[in-house]
Amino acid sequence: MVLTRLQQKQLEEESKRENLIEINPVSEQDIGRAIDVRTNENLSAQQSLSSGMAQKSLTMHISKQLDQLPLFSGKLNENVIKWLNGITNELNVMKYDDDQKLSVIQTYLMDDARKWFINNSARLGTWPSFCEAIVKTFSSSFAKEVAINQVSQRRQGLNETVMHYYSEMMELFYIMDHQMSDSLKVSYLKTGLKLSLKKEVSRKNRDTPAEFLKIAQEEESLDYAIDTEAQNLQLSSINEKQITNNLTIMRSPSPLQNCHCALYTKARFQNDTANNYTKTPITHQEYQIQHYPDQQQHQNY
Repeated sequence: MVLTRLQQKQLEEESKRENLIEINPVSEQDIGRAIDVRTNENLSAQQSLSSGMAQKSLTMHISKQLDQLPLFSGKLNENVIKWLNGITNELNVMKYDDDQKLSVIQTYLMDDARKWFINNSARLGTWPSFCEAIVKTFSSSFAKEVAINQVSQRRQGLNETVMHYYSEMMELFYIMDHQMSDSLKVSYLKTGLKLSLKKEVSRKNRDTPAEFLKIAQEEESLDYAIDTEAQNLQLSSINEKQITNNLTIMRSPSPLQNCHCALYTKARFQNDTANNYTKTPITHQEYQIQHYPDQQQHQNY
């Protein structure tokens, strides 16, 4: 058979590969390494996919939260301090730094507030400068008057927690005067505290709102424990009375049993009476014989 040069060259290359395989056979270790490499590659791919899905889910969650943040338009009936505190807190929860906050804040401004931001963007280069400027621009005397009125009338509800009462009062204090002294804040807080806590909290006088909160919550916990114990004792007493009543009812005869007993007694009485009057009547002669036998014998003679 005649081989072409190309076929001959292919045969020579194939022969060389076979010789190489014979000279350098693949060991089990090489096979194991190859399997490990492939396994690691698969794990890395799975981890990358999982990480990508988690990042996508987190991004969607943050986007949804951003869509729900409140807007501010700068109207007189809007509370700029309350809005700013709320949106700052939400952005902090999402781990936004000051630069990121400043880059997204325009999205939550509308009408006059948005125009103000655009016109003054050159001097609002940092987040702190923005916060200070917007509060000064849109803090109205009307909002302060409303806050003062609310503080003077605010009273802790019977079922309201100390924390809820404290948080709302602190917001009002900031609107009234963001530089209000701690002693004045504590005075306002004590005034509106419910009576069950006021005595003990006033006795343990504290100088700062944080100290007031700690003492008030301790007293609140004690009150709750005592009220719970009293309720448990009351329930226990009610249960004992109920058990006693049930036992009394079980031991006493029922109305039906009383009725049967009465009917039985009446029937027995009637039966005895009937027996007494249904005996055969005796004649006079028989009576004489029974009671005067001697006299009856004498008459016979």
